[in-house]
Amino acid sequence: MLHDVRKIKSSNGISEQRYVIKTPAILGTHQWDIEITLTNRSDMTYLMLLGRQAMSDHFYIDAANAFVTSES
Repeated sequence: MLHDVRKIKSSNGISEQRYVIKTPAILGTHQWDIEITLTNRSDMTYLMLLGRQAMSDHFYIDAANAFVTSES
């Protein structure tokens, strides 16, 4: 369902209006709502990016490491 419409500046500096949807994110046994802005990424390497804002209240983000996890 449409949540909002926002002006977003992409990494290349171009601004565009994007639709925003709110949807549940599920990772293991954790579930929380996130906002996703919609744009065509068909010509990009990654079709979806999950950013720090979507994860920050739920997980510790260490950008210096990749594919690292621990169980609490």
